[in-house]
This record gives sequence, C-alpha cells and structure tokens, in this order.
Amino acid sequence: MDKKLIVRSLIIIIFGVFVIYAIFLGQTGLGKYLNLKKEIDTEKKSVKELENKISKIENDINKFKQNSFEVEKTARLDLQMGEKDEVVYLLDK
Repeated sequence: MDKKLIVRSLIIIIFGVFVIYAIFLGQTGLGKYLNLKKEIDTEKKSVKELENKISKIENDINKFKQNSFEVEKTARLDLQMGEKDEVVYLLDK
C-alpha cells in the first residue's frame, strides 16, 4: 500500500511540476503572454498616432481644396516656391 501511495504522489508531483513549467516557462506560457500583451499595447499606440496623422493630413487636404490662399502659403513657406520671375530668398529658421 505504501509503494502505491509513493508512486501516486511522485506521479502527481511530476505532473504538477510539468504543469507549472508549461504555465510559466513554456512557449505558450505567462511570459509569452505578457510580451504579446506589451506588443499589442505598443501597436495600438502606433495605430492611434497614425490615425491622428491621417486626420491632420485630411484636414490639410480639405483646406487646400477650399482655399487657394492656403495652397500659395504652403508653396511659398514650406516648399520655397515663388511665382515666375520672382526671386526667393531662403532664411534659416
């Protein structure tokens, strides 16, 4: 009877160690889960930043479509462009 109890206990302990290893250290364990969760949070942040950037660009496009002054302003200030026969001087900001 004692041998059976010892064998059962040993099997349960080995199984328990295996389960604990699988949960915490295995390929699909807790560490992997936490790393993936961190990556997901980082990617969500990146997506949010890109959505804000897209929104800003769409607003700029709408401004350009509605107002020719904005097009000229951007061409002169950002792109250093001028009209024909016009001299453009570039100054450091």
